[in-house]
Amino acid sequence: MRRFSSPILHCAGRKNIRQAAAIRQLASALGNVKEMSLSISAATVEQTTNTRQVSKAVENVNELTQGAASAAEQMSASTVPLSTMALELQRLVSQFRIDGADGSATGSSAVASASVQARPPNRAVPRVDRGEARSYHG
Repeated sequence: MRRFSSPILHCAGRKNIRQAAAIRQLASALGNVKEMSLSISAATVEQTTNTRQVSKAVENVNELTQGAASAAEQMSASTVPLSTMALELQRLVSQFRIDGADGSATGSSAVASASVQARPPNRAVPRVDRGEARSYHG
């Protein structure tokens, strides 16, 4: 058998080898692109999940803020009646005087020996009996 060795065949062979190498590099690069694309896709799914969680947390904070604002408004609205009641209580208590109220008597002996000097007529006066508040007219 005779071997033909022509420069044209030799050149064509080298060209085919280079083309095959280029195709292998291209296939490898396409594999890398595919892996990166899958990685980007997974990261996008994870980012979407995290964004939803952050959005839900912001909604919760908003609800809590609205609840706190509502509670603050209610508390503010209740301070006026409480202040009015405190002034009325102070006015009512100021009508009473306890003997020995000059500051010298202290403790339970002062309370036990105290007598009320003034009491408004026909008004309910609270009396404490075993921790329960009761009222009577006198």
